[in-house]
Amino acid sequence: MWSSSMEVVGNLVLIGPDGTATTQAGSLTDAVAQLVQGSDDPARTAAQLLAAIGAVGDEATTQNLQDIAAGIAQAGVSAADLAQAVSDYVQGAVDQALTAADIVRGGKYLSDDLKGGTGKGLADAAREIGKTDPTTAGAIGGTVEGSNDPALQNAYNTEITNGTQPHGDNLLQNQQNQQDTRSPN
Repeated sequence: MWSSSMEVVGNLVLIGPDGTATTQAGSLTDAVAQLVQGSDDPARTAAQLLAAIGAVGDEATTQNLQDIAAGIAQAGVSAADLAQAVSDYVQGAVDQALTAADIVRGGKYLSDDLKGGTGKGLADAAREIGKTDPTTAGAIGGTVEGSNDPALQNAYNTEITNGTQPHGDNLLQNQQNQQDTRSPN
């Protein structure tokens, strides 16, 4: 009777936003960090990764999500840079509400600092989008509220409340009105 064990060691292949492939043996965390650091705009690449892994949903394992979040942190992306990249990425998306929801799901395992940057970026995007499309802005706020993530929610709400955009108050009122219509009470 034969008994053997075999460990398969493979390579990770990551395709960057510009279509270039990075092949690396080792951990997913290291590969993500290398991909983010090697891109022309590390923060935008991090925002795109958050949206991509959020779109994958339950197909990604918890360990994969943790490794990707760790890779973004390892790459040295700051919360401020991530905030700007998230805002720009959501505002430029075809389906802004869905993209924001994907980023919220994808950011589940980020550090509280990077979640704060994500929340600020989502608030900034919602504020800008709310100038012409309050329904989509309200949907973004609803997604953040539904995340049940205090770090994300606090950053989002603080940015919405303290925002200097002229439609900030209208957006906050719009989000409250939408929340009221969803509540069974």
